[in-house]
Amino acid sequence: MRRLVALLSAVVLVASLAGSAAATPAEPDSSSFVGNFEMINPDGTAAGWANVEIRMPTEQRLVPGHYDFRGVKGWPIREGHAVLGVAGFWYDSTNQGGSNVAYTEGVECLYTDPGAKYCHAFTGMFVDVLDPAAIDWVEFQGQDPSNPNHDPNDPTTWEKFLFYLGKGAFELRCVGTSCPTDP
Repeated sequence: MRRLVALLSAVVLVASLAGSAAATPAEPDSSSFVGNFEMINPDGTAAGWANVEIRMPTEQRLVPGHYDFRGVKGWPIREGHAVLGVAGFWYDSTNQGGSNVAYTEGVECLYTDPGAKYCHAFTGMFVDVLDPAAIDWVEFQGQDPSNPNHDPNDPTTWEKFLFYLGKGAFELRCVGTSCPTDP
């Protein structure tokens, strides 16, 4: 008899858990960027590898992601790590016939030697050009606090760095009416 009662209790428990799991809404379908890719300088030389994840913040996930960089041998920046504070996604119709963009900003620390770091405010745009013949690219802007021309509240006054996508994965998912996935 005890076994029968235990079995019935287990069935009721499993049924109630299954019903509550079905009623729990899934995480909303939202824009995201995930990449693990080689960054190529405009002159065609390799700069290093980036590992990036950007997602819209939620109540369950407050930080929008991460950005980490490892420079190739001989590149002056050996490592870079960023704390992201903002994420944004949009479609840009003016760029090479159309592209989806993942944007982030935060604080980045660049390392040249053990313990030798330079930290600054930065922005990053990861651009997925929708034309399959075009090359995806990344643009960073960094503020130099010692440069009086760099307004800390205006990233357009900061120094820009452009890189093209080399080998690796670069997946930008832009969801919503402002983010078409086809031109």
